[in-house]
Parts: sequence; C-alpha cells; structure tokens
Amino acid sequence: MKTVSPGYFDLVATDHYVSADIYTITLISGTVIRLTRAPLDLIVGGNVYSSTPLVKKGSQTWSTGISVDSLDLTVYPASSDLVEGVPFLQALRKGYFDGAEFRHDRAFAEFWGSSVIETVDKLFEGRIGEINADRSEAQITVNSHTELLNIKMPREMFQTDCRHNLYDPQCGVSREAFTVAATVSGSVSTLSAIYLPGTGKAAGYFDNGYMLMAGSFRRHIKTWNFDFATLSVPLPSIPSTGAGVSLIPACNKNTVDCYTKFGNSSSRFGGCPLIPIPETAI
Repeated sequence: MKTVSPGYFDLVATDHYVSADIYTITLISGTVIRLTRAPLDLIVGGNVYSSTPLVKKGSQTWSTGISVDSLDLTVYPASSDLVEGVPFLQALRKGYFDGAEFRHDRAFAEFWGSSVIETVDKLFEGRIGEINADRSEAQITVNSHTELLNIKMPREMFQTDCRHNLYDPQCGVSREAFTVAATVSGSVSTLSAIYLPGTGKAAGYFDNGYMLMAGSFRRHIKTWNFDFATLSVPLPSIPSTGAGVSLIPACNKNTVDCYTKFGNSSSRFGGCPLIPIPETAI
C-alpha cells in the first residue's frame, strides 16, 4: 500500500497539477545519480533531479503477492552527460552501473517550476541488471529485490569457508578499526595503479579490498604490492599528489585471515574447515 499526505489529496482535488517520475541510482562506488522525466530539473528533499539525460520508462504494473518484477529503461545521454567524469554510455560499458541500486518515485507540483508538494515513494526498487548500450542510447533492465529469493540454498550452509560477510554483525570485525588512511605520493600513479607508500602493509594485504577517494569514488583493489594498489576499474583521472584515500582490506574467509589478519575469535568463524574434501575416501 502506498501512503500519501493530506496535501496530495488537496492538490489532486484541484485537477490542476503536474507529475513526473524521479529516479535515484546509487552506484557501488557510492556515487548517487538522480534523474527525472520532467521537462526541467526538480528539487525534491533538497536533492536536484536532473532532466538530462532523457529517460524513457517501459510499462509498469502492480500486483499482490510475491513475484520477481522488472522495469525497463531507455536512456538517451548526450556527450556532456558524465558519470564520475566519464561519458554516460562509456560508464555503462565499463561496468560502473553493475549491481547499482535503483529507486523509482513520483513527484507532484502545481506547475513546472513550482515547488514539489508531494512525492509517492518507492513505486519500484531493485538492482541494475542487463545493460545494452550502443552509440546513442542504452537499454537498462532493473530487477526487483525479490530476485534474491530465487537463490535455492538454505539459510545456513556447512562449508569449509566462512559463510559470514566481513564487517557484518555475525563477523563482528569493525570496519573503522581496519580502515587505513593513505596519501597519493609522487608522479608514478596511473588510472589503474595508485602509488600509496607508508602504509606498512605487506604485499597482498589489501587484495580484493577496496579504496575510497574523496568520500565518493569507490574502487575494488585487484592486487596490493610494493605500495601500489592496482584497481579493477580505472579512475576517471589520475589522482593528484597529496590526495587522501582510505584503504579497506578484504578477507579470504579462512581461519588464517580470521584469526591472524583480523584478530577475530574462533566463535565468530562461520566455516567448517574440517569438512573432508569431496575426493577424500572414508
């Protein structure tokens, strides 16, 4: 059930109003993109929803029960529409939108240019799925969060590796305690390899972790070696000397990382390392 305020009913009763879809896309990097189908930019809750690039939404239905729904979007970006400094279509092809969170709301106002009076929230929520982009447009499929129910596995699994996610409540490790502040140094950094000396961490320590820059850009660290963080997805520009970053390590979900690297207790380890491998004969 969708709830609205009394102001919404007063506005609709006048039969003189305009409405437009608004979309919020949160990338894995933390960057938030806000778009609207209105003919001009809208300000909703202090946030600006841009009318460019042009977005066309496919048909949408609502029904009771649990089902895996999807929403189709067609985006027509111009060369001036950028995502983290990269052209919109190029960012789609490079995987910037992979796994991004999507939310569809609708805003109502008296006329275009007036303040938004009411929003109907959460008409659709999900994650970015299949993306097909050509030279002038992109087709994006958004799958509802109920797709997660399609995973056929029990809640708890008996496996050699830890079943918990690093830094979650079951793991118990504090993300803040293991976040390492570093500074870009020298002029040897590239878009994919960032020179970050002075951390004191051995090769491999930040493998499969991630790097946060300026509180917005988030990049997966493919390898860490000799004070260089090699990224899976390049940055839009080479970071300047003196720029600060945060490095967050990952876990290989084994007892060595759990007990030695993160100093966790055996009661927190969610794996069963003594389970025999499939080839073991009993």
